[in-house]
Amino acid sequence: MTTRTIYLVGGNPESRRSLTRILRVTGFRTHAFATAADLIDATAYIEPGCVLLDTDLPGGDSIELLRELGRLRPDLPVIVMAVDASVPSAVRAMRAGALDFIELPFAETTLLAMLEQAFVHLPQRVRHALKVRDALVKGERLTPRERDVLDGMLAGRANREIGDALGIGVRTVEMHRANVMRKLDADNLPALMRLCLLAGLTSLEADEAA
Repeated sequence: MTTRTIYLVGGNPESRRSLTRILRVTGFRTHAFATAADLIDATAYIEPGCVLLDTDLPGGDSIELLRELGRLRPDLPVIVMAVDASVPSAVRAMRAGALDFIELPFAETTLLAMLEQAFVHLPQRVRHALKVRDALVKGERLTPRERDVLDGMLAGRANREIGDALGIGVRTVEMHRANVMRKLDADNLPALMRLCLLAGLTSLEADEAA
């Protein structure tokens, strides 16, 4: 059976030890981080897993940590744990990137059910994170002028319109368009749009960028 890893963040040492015992008995591997900074420092090398984030976070803010994790490790699903949880606090956590939210103290079966769902989502999140990383690498290949032409392409402008806006000829626009498609490994405009959404190269939104 594949080892499933849980990263415990925040809370007091006794609560982390207690939760560690519960999780290890049920077959999970655990790593504990006392502070947000400890986890952020480890994001460069920890393997995919699920984060259990206690809002009692010494020296840090749980919402800020959620946003930072979303930027650094979007593959990690996060379940937020909080004492005296409220609907507004749960909504803030979910909007900041939390997968789920649970009030402390909780029933062990409730938490385990949430974790099972988190690990169901994990492979898809890992695949999506890899796509985003690949898209970002490809986006960095573009020159500033190619980015300008790309903006025009994504806006649906014709070559002559792009050229007029940038003060360059139609043939030059065509050359830049060809370079954009080649560097981004896109065979057609829909494929180009999907990659640009993943890489944040456009402010346009789509229902599905994966």
